[in-house]
Amino acid sequence: MSNLAPAAVFPSLATCRKSIYVFVLFMALGFAAVDRVAPGGRRLAKVAGVDTVNYFGISHSLLFDHDFNLNNEFQRLHPTDREWTYVRKDTGLPGSPWGVGYSILQTPLLALGTGLDWLAGNPADGYSPFAMYLYSLGNIFITGLGLRALFELLLLAVGESEAPACLFAVIAVFFGTNIGYYSLMPMSHASSFLFGTLFLLCWWKMRDGTELNRWFLLGMVGGVFSICRWQDVLYLGAPILYDLFNRHPFRDFLGWLRSRAVYAVGAFLCWIPQIIEWKMIYGKYLTLPQGGGFIKFPPTHVPDILFSTRGSWLLWTPLIMIGIAGLVIAVTRNWRLYVPWVSIVVLELLVIGAMDEWHGRDTFGSRYMLANTPVAALGLALLLAARNQPLRRAIAGISVLCALFTSLFLVQYTMKLIPQNEPLTPTQIFAEKLQIVRVARRKALVRGAAAALEGSDKAVVLEKLEQALDLGEDDVALRMAIPLYLAKGDSAKANQAQVRLAAIRAARLP
Repeated sequence: MSNLAPAAVFPSLATCRKSIYVFVLFMALGFAAVDRVAPGGRRLAKVAGVDTVNYFGISHSLLFDHDFNLNNEFQRLHPTDREWTYVRKDTGLPGSPWGVGYSILQTPLLALGTGLDWLAGNPADGYSPFAMYLYSLGNIFITGLGLRALFELLLLAVGESEAPACLFAVIAVFFGTNIGYYSLMPMSHASSFLFGTLFLLCWWKMRDGTELNRWFLLGMVGGVFSICRWQDVLYLGAPILYDLFNRHPFRDFLGWLRSRAVYAVGAFLCWIPQIIEWKMIYGKYLTLPQGGGFIKFPPTHVPDILFSTRGSWLLWTPLIMIGIAGLVIAVTRNWRLYVPWVSIVVLELLVIGAMDEWHGRDTFGSRYMLANTPVAALGLALLLAARNQPLRRAIAGISVLCALFTSLFLVQYTMKLIPQNEPLTPTQIFAEKLQIVRVARRKALVRGAAAALEGSDKAVVLEKLEQALDLGEDDVALRMAIPLYLAKGDSAKANQAQVRLAAIRAARLP
């Protein structure tokens, strides 16, 4: 039993498992409630943008047309203008530069929703309310399965006696990383979390064996993992790296060779749909759809991924730093077990750091690094299960603070209280997290002023902007106010606003 407190305080292993199911149920109920309320007129059950429209389009095309031709789908749902989805001259089909794994996983839910629409008398075309709702709800179920698998993985790493600590780590990971945010977004990151966790879980259970059926299953899991997001194909090398560190090939070479060959076959079979899609859309069996300049070495953006205020891995989700600290300690104690996985995380960091779009455009935290969360969770669980009681309590307390910090970041981001694709100031990162209501009032005044700018009395607009600026510095309000001051002939206030705006820009961190 965990040593964080008296044994009677802690739930049993069975209760911990049930708690995760209850937590997922509340996730689903929360999704339904927020979608119904639609704060700011924004529903959760919707498909819009670029990535989400493409993922949905592939699911819809597979279900209704049994191909990867998105021409029909893009007539109903238009992706935000982006060159990656333009029609290819050589094939006449819209581009689809995202992995097909997530779309395949979502197809059954789209089919179920379409069936419910048919029963309800709605058009059974895949665009009706039940179809869109179940498709959008899919990431809640995917994330829930990922949390359940993560709990089992952490149990294997630290022992069933530490079940309460493992449950704590799972909940901390949900609130302290971007897992929670992407459980609500119909994008592929939830599937990366699920299959990354399943891959580690399956491997942990049979890492020293040569059973063909188990290694084939591991290959299938890894194959799905890597066609959800392609950079995760690097994970397929971790089991082999572990074998070499532990000299497994030299004990039963033929058994090792057969099992690892079956492993490779399982992974390759999962890649067949991806290869077919590339051939159909791009005319090539193997390609980089984003173009040859998408990845450029050396990886100059590694510091940005780790520390940038524009959605970095460590600044936006500092719980990851605790996980990394735990992994470093684990490596010193059992390097053969943990170095392969730490190596893959480093390789992923280098590959993503070589991308010009390392930030993923509009992103909450470093979404490209999300698939590495299960590895970081291992480090967190190892620290929470330490024998040193003061250390355990300190790690638990710091984890709560990190989760609160990221959760407040989530509120800022989803309410658009901070810029979503720009560097931030220290005030936005720290102080305004404790002033959410005040900042929300300020932003509401600025939006009201912007809406009233055309055709309204400019004095009324300026009054709203001044009220907003009384609640704190705001670059949008200042940019709007400067020309209004000049039009009013008040050059002194215009110059003062210009100085304030320059100060905000100078305060922005990289």
